[in-house]
Amino acid sequence: MIPVFISRPNPFTDEQEYFLKKITEKFIVFKFSGVTLEAADYNIYDSLSCLDELIKRCYGIAVIAFGQSYIQNGTSKKGALDKTTFWESSEKSLDNSWITSPFCHIEGALGIHNRLPLLILEQDHVKIDGILKKGGHAISAPSFQLDSRSSIDDYFSDSAVSTALQTWSEEIYKKYSFINNRIVSVSYTHLTLPTTS
Repeated sequence: MIPVFISRPNPFTDEQEYFLKKITEKFIVFKFSGVTLEAADYNIYDSLSCLDELIKRCYGIAVIAFGQSYIQNGTSKKGALDKTTFWESSEKSLDNSWITSPFCHIEGALGIHNRLPLLILEQDHVKIDGILKKGGHAISAPSFQLDSRSSIDDYFSDSAVSTALQTWSEEIYKKYSFINNRIVSVSYTHLTLPTTS
């Protein structure tokens, strides 16, 4: 089994737990084993170094951005001035949106730093910022809903989700093959063959 790091907030609903069960089943089909740092293992002083070590031992990273904090009524950049010298300077409504765990951004960034293929799956209505922004740094699947187990089953039956998982898995296998072939070839270069007389 090839280790892949799973970055996600700790589940707090049955639907989130079921989603993690379904994604783990998908990973097993691809011969991936999920690695994560459990909440009980987080420590203010050691978390980042521990995370870095765990992620370095993996060949890919999946960020599963469950909503963690819900904003019923809110505003981003309240009181923003519309000036050309400011980047994206305008108020935006955050009504009825979710914020994911900051560790999804931290762990995703560590994955990028270690040049791991990155897969992003975010819950519907999660605020898209940081690591969750679309771009060449990651393979993005469509957003998912956690209304019921059947909506989660439907999500994993969607062809766009299957395509994203397939693309990500191919990148992981390329990385796995490249690293392990290099390790084998490097170890052979140090062999000294006996001389014949």
